[in-house]
Amino acid sequence: MDKQLNFRAHISQVKEKYNKAFRAQYSLICRNSSLNLNNKVLIYLAYLRPILTYASPIWAFTARSNLGSIQVLENNTLRMIANARWYHRNIDIRNALNLPSLPHFIQKLAKNFYGKLPDINNPELAKIPVYDHNDKQNPFSSLTVVMEDVEEAAERARLSANNDSAMGDIEPHTRPAVPGRTCEHRIEKVRLESEMSNPV
Repeated sequence: MDKQLNFRAHISQVKEKYNKAFRAQYSLICRNSSLNLNNKVLIYLAYLRPILTYASPIWAFTARSNLGSIQVLENNTLRMIANARWYHRNIDIRNALNLPSLPHFIQKLAKNFYGKLPDINNPELAKIPVYDHNDKQNPFSSLTVVMEDVEEAAERARLSANNDSAMGDIEPHTRPAVPGRTCEHRIEKVRLESEMSNPV
């Protein structure tokens, strides 16, 4: 464990373990895989996400950069599973796949974890303060805000980089808007939702 409790070593180990597991499942969840969307999502939920969130009620107070690196791994995986285009927003992909965001899922794990502590007959565990997710002074109450800020910043950077790459040498004032809410975007979202509801 880190002397300063920043969990940097743990996060590095999580990323290394996740990447190894991701490579093992790549042929099943890659964009060209013939596996249907429901099964791809199931592989992520059952095999990959538990690696990212293991012991998360303990290490979720780590630095924003560490949380952001975990979020990036999830975003990249879901984009591959959904075969998303560069202009699709991560939040829309999660909504189409009916998946909660990583911070909300970690909050749920924390509520369950701390909620079960009073039922455990252990004098040391009894010393842990009662967890109240509605308490504004509780660090977990700001977890969602922190991680969503990280995710929004990463999303803006991704869209900006991809847009600049796609537009090439076009003058800035003549560049079309990123099609985040265009008809084509909505069609793609409907496609994802229909594949989830009607698996092959």
